[in-house]
Amino acid sequence: MSHVNAGMIDGIVLVSFGGPRGEADVVPFLENVTAGRGVPRERLMVVGEHYFARGGVSPINAETQAQAEAMRSALERAGRGDVPVFVGNRNWDPYVHEALLAASQAGVRRAAVVVTSAYSGYSSCRQYREDIAAAVARLEAAGERVPELVYVRPWGLEPVVVAAWQRRAVEFVGRAVQGDVSLDEVRVLFVAHSIPEGAAVHSGPQGNPRTYERELMAVAHSCAQAVEESLGAQPGWDLVFCSRSGRPEQPWLVPDINDAITALQGSGVRSVVLVPIGFVADHMEVVQDLDTEAADTAAGIGVEFLRAPTLRDEQAVAQRLVELALNAGQEPGLCQVDCCLAPLRPGTQRPVAAFEG
Repeated sequence: MSHVNAGMIDGIVLVSFGGPRGEADVVPFLENVTAGRGVPRERLMVVGEHYFARGGVSPINAETQAQAEAMRSALERAGRGDVPVFVGNRNWDPYVHEALLAASQAGVRRAAVVVTSAYSGYSSCRQYREDIAAAVARLEAAGERVPELVYVRPWGLEPVVVAAWQRRAVEFVGRAVQGDVSLDEVRVLFVAHSIPEGAAVHSGPQGNPRTYERELMAVAHSCAQAVEESLGAQPGWDLVFCSRSGRPEQPWLVPDINDAITALQGSGVRSVVLVPIGFVADHMEVVQDLDTEAADTAAGIGVEFLRAPTLRDEQAVAQRLVELALNAGQEPGLCQVDCCLAPLRPGTQRPVAAFEG
């Protein structure tokens, strides 16, 4: 590799959640996801049925590779085709430590880390950084050199990203009113992954709680305004959540998407438009919880169901992520050592991780 100036980004590591690639992967993958929580194997088999019904393959793997390719294309257009993009996952291969090792073996000295979760929060940001820190420690303990890592901040409020969601909202609300359905007979549900109430309270820097919800609400409000500018009025809309798990007695963010749809029965709403602002790409929560379960709930009350696509490999978004990556470390970071703390489980202590932003 040619000489790299000090401080220059010469590699990008795209870090995703990961998912199984076949039936034999499903339970080991779920064991990785639930490690340390004492979930019995029998319960994992029940959860795994959604994967088994689809051949054991999660769509997230192909989606993440497509995002990486879009970033490589953006690098080429920017004249930085010499910067490689490596993919690493938290919960399945290729794992984060494998991506870091590949970057090191390719001669990368300073890599920008881009996480495919776009918003602030423990599960969407800090936990990724903790896992990356663990991967670095594992490699260094084995005598491997690890590139210097700098992190791209949560990017869900980037104007290019918000504009992509606005386009989707305008397009799909427009589809809903193409026939004899009026705008006041449409309900838009902006949907994101639910998280425990405790994690929601601690999302964001200390003294600035509930950042996760506020970021999502800002995107939803901007989309509703875009619909109003395009169609002359705002339809009714709500921010809703899906895919809760955990103990039944533990509070998670609500309203649940199925409850929100069911509550529309008898309200005069004839069409429901889902805009999945909390999901960068399609994965099991999208294809099962939205495209299957929420769609069935809508059908059960006789309401039309439309779901806008996720961001996936949209070129404008990939280009902005590349810009953020190439400039990582050149601006003050948003992540502090006490940012997005995880709620304590009984008998445990908070994990400590090094953060850069």
